[in-house]
Amino acid sequence: MVARKRILPGLLLAMLGVVAGLVATAVAAAPRVIAFSPEAGSEHIPATTRLSIIFTRGMDPASVEEHLSIEPSAAGRWVWEGTTVSFEPAVPWPTGATITAQLSAGARSSRLLPLLRSYTWAFTVGLPRIAYLWPAGGAPDIYLRTLDGQQTTRLTVAPLGVYDFTLSQEPLAVIYSAERADGGTDLHWLDLATEQDGLIYPCPEEERCRGAAISPDGSLLAFERYSVQADTPGPSRVWA
Repeated sequence: MVARKRILPGLLLAMLGVVAGLVATAVAAAPRVIAFSPEAGSEHIPATTRLSIIFTRGMDPASVEEHLSIEPSAAGRWVWEGTTVSFEPAVPWPTGATITAQLSAGARSSRLLPLLRSYTWAFTVGLPRIAYLWPAGGAPDIYLRTLDGQQTTRLTVAPLGVYDFTLSQEPLAVIYSAERADGGTDLHWLDLATEQDGLIYPCPEEERCRGAAISPDGSLLAFERYSVQADTPGPSRVWA
């Protein structure tokens, strides 16, 4: 009788340990949100920016779309790329509006595990702006200016200046050619939603890359490339 009384608490503790282990495993395997774009609290976001969410796990598209609400509501299309989902508005976001998105708990992963918490974030849409190079007499950078002239934003800090640039609508970005000390130029990519700037193509030594253009689906970048040895331009070629 005494032995039986000692065994029951031991079995109960073992069962509780198993249950706790299963719960911990399920929690660890449950999907979570890594990042949003635009980031929460962002301001002056371009009106055509798409809203993106990055998850830790592959998700069930229908479940995520069902659990995501956007205010003010907007028509658009969903784009899934691996663990990232993006919502592209059919028409630009209202100028000056605050866009609030909420992803409620319960959205399921591809393995049917639920999102354990809700996420809410917001960003503000900026006024229409023009992009230009300034100053004309020195090493120019790219600037943005509202049409009413009230707001001016410097986008780049290129020590030797920016040679030229182009705008991409999808994804929303600036692709620019930055001057180098050897007379060459490199191609940089500036995401207008996140303001992240990075080198995307280092042109070979003493060669210039310029005139970038992106394909409609955003998968291919074309540009002009030519050598500048002894300050004499070589033959120009189009690269992609």
